[in-house]
Amino acid sequence: MNFGQLKIFLLFGISVVFLVTTIGCQKNPAIGKVTGTVTLDGKPLPNASVTFHPDNSNTIPSLGGTDPNGKYELFYTDGKTGAIPGQYTVTISTGQAWNNIPETVPSQYLDKTTSELQFVVKPGNQTINIELKSK
Repeated sequence: MNFGQLKIFLLFGISVVFLVTTIGCQKNPAIGKVTGTVTLDGKPLPNASVTFHPDNSNTIPSLGGTDPNGKYELFYTDGKTGAIPGQYTVTISTGQAWNNIPETVPSQYLDKTTSELQFVVKPGNQTINIELKSK
């Protein structure tokens, strides 16, 4: 594991702890196991954070990070993979201001109010590939 991957995993771990302590766990929700690949202009996007923001305010967000090949898997709480079924707006980011890592993702994908990335998570295994465009 390289330093960039370690930073993504640490950031992801801190985010999961935050979500669990501030939102709490839902009891036995139906889960959609979500994996996929994130690309930017057709090329895999490594070391990116992927956040699925639910349209339902009673559902917790799901998070993931991309590997060197742009592949990700979502987690929704304390090591539990997947996302609670429903409609989501997705944000993607590679920048880490606190660590002086510049952002490489176009600004429209950084915020859930401007992202046009909309996906529906269903129960069971599914692949959701995310294609970003720089223009």
